Amino acid sequence: MPKKERIMLDQKVLRDKIYACWLGKNIGGTLGAPIEGRCDFMDIKWFPELGEKGCIPNDDLDLQLLNLHALEHYGAATRAEHIGRQWAEHNYFPVDEYGYAVTNLRRGLRLPLAGRYNNIFTSCMGSPIRSEIWAVVCAGRPKLAAFYAWQDAVVDHAGGEGVYGEIFNAAIEALAFTSSDIFYLVEEALKYIPTTCRVYQAVSDTIKWYKEGVSYEDLRPLLLAKHGSHVNNFTDAPQNIAIELVGFLYADNFGDGLLKVANYGYDADCTVATYAALYGIMYGTAGIPAKWSDPIGDLILLSKEVRGFKCPANLDELTDRSIRLYNMFLYEDENDDKYTITEEDFADYDVQHYTLPEGELREEAIWVTLKMDQTPGITPGGSRSMNFRIRNNTYAPWGMHLSVSAPNGCVVNSADADVTLDHGEEFNYPATVTMGADFMESQANFVLNVDRQNEEGLWKRYTIPFVLVRTSHWVVDGKEVDVDGNIICFEPGKREHVATTVFRTFKKRPSRFYISTCQAVRLFVDGKQVLDGKPFSLLRNSYSTLCPPDHEVEFELEAGTHEIRIETYGDVELNVTGEVPTDRDAVSFCFTAKKCTTPEGGRPLVAYELLDAVTG
Repeated sequence: MPKKERIMLDQKVLRDKIYACWLGKNIGGTLGAPIEGRCDFMDIKWFPELGEKGCIPNDDLDLQLLNLHALEHYGAATRAEHIGRQWAEHNYFPVDEYGYAVTNLRRGLRLPLAGRYNNIFTSCMGSPIRSEIWAVVCAGRPKLAAFYAWQDAVVDHAGGEGVYGEIFNAAIEALAFTSSDIFYLVEEALKYIPTTCRVYQAVSDTIKWYKEGVSYEDLRPLLLAKHGSHVNNFTDAPQNIAIELVGFLYADNFGDGLLKVANYGYDADCTVATYAALYGIMYGTAGIPAKWSDPIGDLILLSKEVRGFKCPANLDELTDRSIRLYNMFLYEDENDDKYTITEEDFADYDVQHYTLPEGELREEAIWVTLKMDQTPGITPGGSRSMNFRIRNNTYAPWGMHLSVSAPNGCVVNSADADVTLDHGEEFNYPATVTMGADFMESQANFVLNVDRQNEEGLWKRYTIPFVLVRTSHWVVDGKEVDVDGNIICFEPGKREHVATTVFRTFKKRPSRFYISTCQAVRLFVDGKQVLDGKPFSLLRNSYSTLCPPDHEVEFELEAGTHEIRIETYGDVELNVTGEVPTDRDAVSFCFTAKKCTTPEGGRPLVAYELLDAVTG
C-alpha cells in the first residue's frame, strides 16, 4: 500500500484558521455559559451577559490550555498518563466527572480505570469540549487527532459516550481544515467511532432527519425523545454532539448558527463553543463578523480552578504556540501503528496501564496492564485477586523477579515469580491480597516490585504502585452493607429508607456533606438534624455547585468519630414527562471540604473528597 502523502497547509491560511478556531471557542463559550443547563426552547438574540473584559472564563478552553502545556512538555509522546499527571497537579475543577477523575488520580489509581471508577458522568460533555487542541496540532489528519482525543477523553470518561464525543469532534475539526462540506465532514468523522455508540446514532439520525425535511423547530423534540437520557441531564453527550451540528444545517451565517444552537439549550456553552470553533476552522476569521468578535476581544481569561502553569495571555499567543506544535507534529506519520486506537482500547476500560521505565512509550517499553477481578474497592477482611499482564516491547531480553509488597494491615497471598521475556513475549503474573479486618485507612497502597536481573544479579528495582480503596460500611434498612464508592442502593418498592454509619475524621476541619437523592431527605450528624431536602428529579453525586442547595450543609466537624444517619421518604419528583427516575431507589453521600472563594475573589470553589477520612 503506498504511503499516504503528508498534508502541509499554507502557514498563513493555517494561522488564520487556528486563530478563528480559538476566537470562535471564546465567542461560543461566552454566549452559552450564562444559559448552560437550561432545558427549555429559548429565544436568545444576543450575549446574555459579558465579562468585564469581554469573554467569560470557561472550562471548555481552560483544560485545552492544560493540554497545550502537556504537549509542550511531552510532544508527540503525550499519552493519557501524561495528561492525567497534569490534571493531578493543575486541575482543581470539582464539577462532575472532573471531580471524580481527579479524586481517583490523587488516590493513585491509573488510567483508564481512574477515569471510570465511581464515576457516573462518563457519558457527559466534559471531554468532547476539549477536542480543538488535537484538531489544530493535527490539522488535516483526523486519524492522528482521534488518537490523541482518546488519550485525553479516558482521563475522565473511560468507557462512556464522552470518549466517542471527543473523538468525533476532534476528527471533524481536523478534517475541516481542508473542507467546508458539512455532510462530507460528518460522514468521515463518524468512521472513527463505533456504529453502536449513542453519539454515532444521534449524529446519524440528525443528518437523516434534516435530509428528510424535518424543520429546525421539529428536530429538537425528535432528537431528545430518541437520544436524550433524562429531561434534566443537560450534559449528556449524544444529544449535545448532535445539537452542535444544528447551526450548520439550519443557519445561513455564523451569527444565525450561534443562536440556533444556543436556543436548543442543554449544555449550551459546550455546544455553541464547539459550533463556533468548527465554523472558524472552516471559514477563517473572515467568516466571523465583527459584531460577534469585537465584544469578546483577544484576551484569554483562565478560570481560577486551573492553575500553576504558563497560560497564553491572549488568542494571538495561543495561535502561535499551536502552530509551533502543528509544525512539530508534521514529522509524525498518522498511519504508524503506534497511532492506532486498538480494539482492546475500546473494549476494556477496567484496567490500569503502566510502563517500565516510567514515562516510556508503551510501544518501546515493558508494558504492564493490571486487571482486577472486580473494582479497586475492597472490604476490610476481604481479598482481591488480580493479574499483571507483562509484555516486553523493548528490543532486549528482560529477566525479572516479580513480587508484591503490602502495607501494614494487609497481606499478600501469592508467590513470587521469575521470568525472562524476549521482544514481543508476554507473561501473566497473578496476585491475591487480603485487607485486615481492622484496617482503618481510606485506601491501601501496594507495590508490584520488578527486579530486573543482569548476569545473575540485580540490575535495578522498578516499582509499580497500585491502590485498593476501602469500602464504607453502612446499615441500610436494618441490613449491614459494604458500599463500593459513594452511591447506596436501596431495595426497590419502599417509600422510606434509613442508612446509618460512622464517620471518622482525624482533625478538626470545616466540612461539607452533600446528600443526593430523588426523594426528600434528612441528614443527622451525632443525633442532630442538619439537613432537610426536598425531592429532586435526578441523582447527581457531584462535588459541584450544581447540586440542589437544600441537599448540602456546611459546618465545623470536630476530630474523632461521628454518627451519620440518612433518611429518605415520600414520593420522588417525577420528570416533566410523568416518568419515575430510574435512580429513585438510591442515595449518594459526599464528604468534602467546605466551599471557599479563590484568593483573587473569584467564584466559589468546592473542594474535593477528603481522602484521609474513613466512612464505616
